[in-house]
Amino acid sequence: MFSAGEYGKTFALDIESGNIAFSLPNHADTINDIVFTDNGQWVATAGYDKQVSIFNLTMMTSKHRIHAHSAAIVKMLFLSKHRLFSVDRKNRAVILDVNGGKIIYRFPAIHDDVTRVVKSGDDKFLFVGTVLGYVLIYEL
Repeated sequence: MFSAGEYGKTFALDIESGNIAFSLPNHADTINDIVFTDNGQWVATAGYDKQVSIFNLTMMTSKHRIHAHSAAIVKMLFLSKHRLFSVDRKNRAVILDVNGGKIIYRFPAIHDDVTRVVKSGDDKFLFVGTVLGYVLIYEL
């Protein structure tokens, strides 16, 4: 189990013993989201420091720390083909290349607060839910 939060620290906990198994590289401020790839190989953390930290759980190595936003990151989602979607508090969204650590695509401004992000089972579509009840659909 992973625990992250207010002090920029992320801990992996052994569920049986309750002990800390290891920790991920720290962020400078509160962590708002933590996501995993479907196969569990990669984990990404992000938050108020406006950075996405990507860590390889198989190799136990840090891959990238990407500064891709101008505001606190609030939501993320791993996509197929080594991509990561992230959106910040100003509702600006990007898709990042996990391997290269670069921005692949910047979305047009989203004019409402994002509350939920999911992808279709075949990874062809991204659904972005907003506070006012809108669902934005993007073809990936």
